[in-house]
Amino acid sequence: MFIFLYGEDTFRSKEKLKELIKKFQKEIDFFNSNILILEGEKMDINKLEQAISTGGFLATKRMIIIKNLFNSPVNDKILEKILNILNQKFENILIFWEGGKIDQKIIRQLADKKKIFEKLKQEKYSSEFSLLAGTKLKDWVKKRIENQGAKIENQALENLVTMIGSDLWRMSNEIDKLCAYKFEKVILKEDVDLLVMPKINENIFNLVDAIGNKNKTLALKLINNQLEINNSAYYLLSMIIRQFRILLQIKDLILKNQPISQLKLHPFVIQKASIQAKKYSMDALKNIYQQLLEMDIQLKTSQIKPKILFNLFIANLEN
Repeated sequence: MFIFLYGEDTFRSKEKLKELIKKFQKEIDFFNSNILILEGEKMDINKLEQAISTGGFLATKRMIIIKNLFNSPVNDKILEKILNILNQKFENILIFWEGGKIDQKIIRQLADKKKIFEKLKQEKYSSEFSLLAGTKLKDWVKKRIENQGAKIENQALENLVTMIGSDLWRMSNEIDKLCAYKFEKVILKEDVDLLVMPKINENIFNLVDAIGNKNKTLALKLINNQLEINNSAYYLLSMIIRQFRILLQIKDLILKNQPISQLKLHPFVIQKASIQAKKYSMDALKNIYQQLLEMDIQLKTSQIKPKILFNLFIANLEN
């Protein structure tokens, strides 16, 4: 039996691999002595061939796991032997697990790697784990929270997904933290804002600073850099809107001489935003925030390219 697990979402593919190992140990390998793990870069073909051709020790089968065959430098002779193995029939279980996106350029350049890849893709137990987004990501997060005995309100779910994105390694950690904090209760938006640090790279803070300093040249450069590295326009805009919403809240509290801590935001966010809020008047913040909301509508309803909308937004800022 051949099993192929691959794709950019290494969290789910690793969980699937652990699930298969656990099932094998429970149903077949009671003494935990029939699992062999081989790394693609350090492949010992003799060990592989021996494991494939021999039965299990005090068990009916062996499980052989080959990790990172496609993105590792592998000897041509080894690739040829693996290809021959794939054309054989045997009782043992052979799992190919690839951590991360497979480089198609490498696959195309090496004939045997391409043949192995194409053959494994067609196997009955081949699974590609693409990065989750949109409704699929929300469903995954909601189900994982419910499996831990908690629930999450819709707005909190929206905020959590916006903050973390498709990084399920980090998402899993944040879910564990939220579920421990709200054991068997409903996770609220306030809980997410308090405990979760948004996935904002430093350039988002720099961009907000550039807008506050009325440095249009730098703001344009930073926005275009974000778009060029394939950051989602929707994600980028949502982070900018979120940051200016926080600035509005902080500015309002400062003007009213009220403590900023009542916002129950992550301390790092409060620290950064408090410094930025001083660069704006209340009217300027309201004006920018309104423009961003209008831009959000245009991004979702018009045919105008995101880059043009961002550039127009910066160009229309007051001097």
